[in-house]
Amino acid sequence: MINLLCSRAKIVFVYHEAGKKYRKAQQIVGELEKKLPEFDEIESEQNREIKLQKLKKLLDKVRTKMFNFSQQMRYLQEDRNTIDTNAENYREALTKIKSLCIDGDNLDFLQKFLDLAENKYQRQIEIDLNYLIASQNLFEQSISTVRGMVEIEQVELDTEQEQNEKTRDRQLENIIFFVGTAIGGGQIFSAAYPLIKDTPIQWQPNFYLPLHPFFATLIYSVLFGLGFGLLTLLIVWAARKIFPK
Repeated sequence: MINLLCSRAKIVFVYHEAGKKYRKAQQIVGELEKKLPEFDEIESEQNREIKLQKLKKLLDKVRTKMFNFSQQMRYLQEDRNTIDTNAENYREALTKIKSLCIDGDNLDFLQKFLDLAENKYQRQIEIDLNYLIASQNLFEQSISTVRGMVEIEQVELDTEQEQNEKTRDRQLENIIFFVGTAIGGGQIFSAAYPLIKDTPIQWQPNFYLPLHPFFATLIYSVLFGLGFGLLTLLIVWAARKIFPK
């Protein structure tokens, strides 16, 4: 009789606790369902870096809730197994008691509880689990989708940043090349220009006199260097377009 009463008490207590865990799991389901519309909002974000950050934050939140949801699912499954085990123990104890009964003993109230445990308690927990499993599959699929989006956005962002870095490096190379070519061109012109005559500099400007050879050489060197640098840069740019790496 003690075994029967102990099994009965365990069944009642565990069924009551299972109801709490199911309601907790339902609450998490509601919270997860509220997160689903955020996917569409994030998808419309044009800034790739901001989009990736939002996706990662959302993924962290959803994974945390899914972890808690999975815990409640596992606890509910353990409660189902506990009720199954104690229902079987209750049946065995009831069978022994019935074997010791004499005519006129009425044990229907004990049998009614066993029927209640098997037909309602166990069945109800099974229904609850099936409902939660369907929700679990939906949210796991959603997490997989978000995780895939994060991976794709990360790859595309890395590619975009790498391309931008290459573009900046190329622009810096062009600037350095242009400056070096201009200086070199100016030096070539200066070397090829006739030697500067020993002409005194007229410090008082006189626009009717020809430009002093020193200033003429300086100006022509700068102009030639700039022109030579631009022409060379244009040739290099055209060559890169025609023969890309």
